Amino acid sequence: QGHGPSQNHLGEMYERGHGVDQSSDGALKLYTNAAEQGIQAAQFNLGCMFKEGRGVEQSDDKAIKLFITAAEKGYAPAQDYLGWMYQNGEEVERSIESAVQWYTEAARQEHGIAQYSLGLMFLQGLGVYQNDVEAAEWFTKAADQGIQAAQFCLGEMYEEGRGVEKCSSEARRRYDQAVEYEAPPGRISRRQMGKRGREIQLSDVEMIKWLTKAAEQGIQQAQFNLGGLYKEGRGVEQSDDDAAKWFTKGAEQEEQYARFFNQSPRSEMIPWLIYAAEQGNMVAQYWVGWTYGRGRNPVQSETEAFKWYTMAAEQGYAKAQRALGLMYNGWQGIERNSVKAVRWFEKAAEQGDAEAQVYLGWMHAKGRGVEQSDAEAVKWFTKAAEQGHVEAQTCLGLMYETGQGVEQSSVQAFKRFSKAAKQGDIEAVGVLGWMYKNGRGVEQSDAEAIKFYTKAAKHGGASAQVALAWMYDEGRGVEQNSVEAAGWLIKAAEQGNAEAQSRAGWLYDVGKGVDQSDRLAFLWYGRSAAQQDPYGLFNLASIYELGLEVDPDGDEALRLFHEAASKGDPNAHFHIEWLLSPEYLGRQPFADLSNVVSLYHQGAEQGYAAAQCNLGRMFEKGRGVAKSVGEAIVWYRKSAAQGHMNAQDRLGFLLKGEEKSRGDFSRFYATAMGLSGSFNNFNSEEACSSSKVIFIGHEKAPGEGENHESYYGSAKDKSWSRIFFGIDDVVKALQEINLYEE
Repeated sequence: QGHGPSQNHLGEMYERGHGVDQSSDGALKLYTNAAEQGIQAAQFNLGCMFKEGRGVEQSDDKAIKLFITAAEKGYAPAQDYLGWMYQNGEEVERSIESAVQWYTEAARQEHGIAQYSLGLMFLQGLGVYQNDVEAAEWFTKAADQGIQAAQFCLGEMYEEGRGVEKCSSEARRRYDQAVEYEAPPGRISRRQMGKRGREIQLSDVEMIKWLTKAAEQGIQQAQFNLGGLYKEGRGVEQSDDDAAKWFTKGAEQEEQYARFFNQSPRSEMIPWLIYAAEQGNMVAQYWVGWTYGRGRNPVQSETEAFKWYTMAAEQGYAKAQRALGLMYNGWQGIERNSVKAVRWFEKAAEQGDAEAQVYLGWMHAKGRGVEQSDAEAVKWFTKAAEQGHVEAQTCLGLMYETGQGVEQSSVQAFKRFSKAAKQGDIEAVGVLGWMYKNGRGVEQSDAEAIKFYTKAAKHGGASAQVALAWMYDEGRGVEQNSVEAAGWLIKAAEQGNAEAQSRAGWLYDVGKGVDQSDRLAFLWYGRSAAQQDPYGLFNLASIYELGLEVDPDGDEALRLFHEAASKGDPNAHFHIEWLLSPEYLGRQPFADLSNVVSLYHQGAEQGYAAAQCNLGRMFEKGRGVAKSVGEAIVWYRKSAAQGHMNAQDRLGFLLKGEEKSRGDFSRFYATAMGLSGSFNNFNSEEACSSSKVIFIGHEKAPGEGENHESYYGSAKDKSWSRIFFGIDDVVKALQEINLYEE
């Protein structure tokens, strides 16, 4: 009669062969009819038929569409199954956030397995903030519905007092109940169980009973405990072979094993694991190496780690091959050898190890141990990305955005970063904000940029916090708010972001969005400078130069300005020029001008125009070096070619043979620096190098066959950009004054 629920029920009977002959075709027809009527259970069952290819051509796409249709209508089993698919990247892009969402929807409808899965998410802090109390509550709900694995987890939590009051008797009760239940659906096969059963004084018979059942289900801790009993011959006949068998099965569950040792760094399991390794098991050998390398063994030993990794790697174990690659790449313990690192990465990568594929991609991208090849880098990143490796997605995004190894495509970059973001990569989320802000690969949208920056910033992404601070400061996509901007910037600074630290110093320096504080400005500039941030170095040098919060110290200022210049700060060399100028040196206790010449040489060889000009001046005047007009012209010419005004002036003078009047030029600088009335003793060259005024020129360099007029003309006709430190009234005057009148 076409009753949908009845059709679905009858379809289940045909699918399972209950009361009728089993028929996948009959089940498919009935599920389809019921699904078309909107019966959620039928939609889910039909999705399972497509997923498994039973009675119909296998199709993940059709299966997922049916699962989503049923889930969105509130069908809890479909919601739970989607959660599992998103958590494991099963035929969908892995998304912990989506997994939590669907588990929660199903758990609220009293779906036991979803409640158990949600408990695990809270226990491990996956997609949610880690919370033992929440985990225990969801495990309890699941256990009350007969989910065996939830009982095991509760047993552990009562035993340790995690999220619940510690109670050994309740722990034992939970373990006993777990044994009585039938195993949960097969997809839940690897779950952490709890600590050794004998610690709560179970009898040997009881212990063997529930440990064996749990171990056979794939519960890793039970496998290790059972191996220990076989090794000791406790409750069972002693058997080294069975001990090695169960230790190996436990070791093969690597993710859980790593988590276990992070929680229990001096575990009694290590001797049993070593025993299995000594029997030649490569998985156990790898994990013995891991425990030595990470200090989880009683004695940390990189030598032992290398030994055990090598044993496993030579047997072909990919994880050990990757670990050896990391050690040879300078990760720990042995002399760096990039060629050997590449060789081991290749062995692991060719076996499909996604982590090794990413490392191998980076080696090709950087040209370490192998000829540099962006194309090879893209190849290996792609292989890893196809396995769902989140970092590989991010790497590919960078390659597409920069056009390295592939045709430049911001659209493809956006797709890759989006995949990484859906997999929970916070940095990728922040990059999406940047792409929306700049319209890279997607329509420009400040609102979307704010959304992604905020999401990444709230999850601790320091770069996103800096970007979000900038958006608030500029009022882009949000209402301008200096206080909010400062708050996000300081959060990033507190995480150690060097750029944020230098900017935080500036906020406190000027009192923008925060109370002005020279002390905190000095503190943040110092932290940034310690990380070699050029802006932090520059501003810390300025503090020492001017004597703010510290006594004036020209030598320390000079050292810091040189570091800032070497890191690419465009303004530091002007301050260096001032600190080494004759006017400044005349007030300083420099005993040996040869040291000054050495500093000039260092800067000049690095291409700094100001240093080249000053070095020319030293040769011209014979200060700290033998006088040589010819050598002076060499250095003036190098500096002048970069548009340095003083060098152009001096070179013009030396080529022409007579001084050029610069009275108006001197008068302007005197005004800018507040030196009115002291023109007679004022030197324009020295003033030009003052830290009070920065000049950035934009001029083509003089060509071959130059003469003195070309240099004077360059100095006269140059169009300057000018930055003044707190002298706003000079800007207008600057626009009105022709610095070089004939």
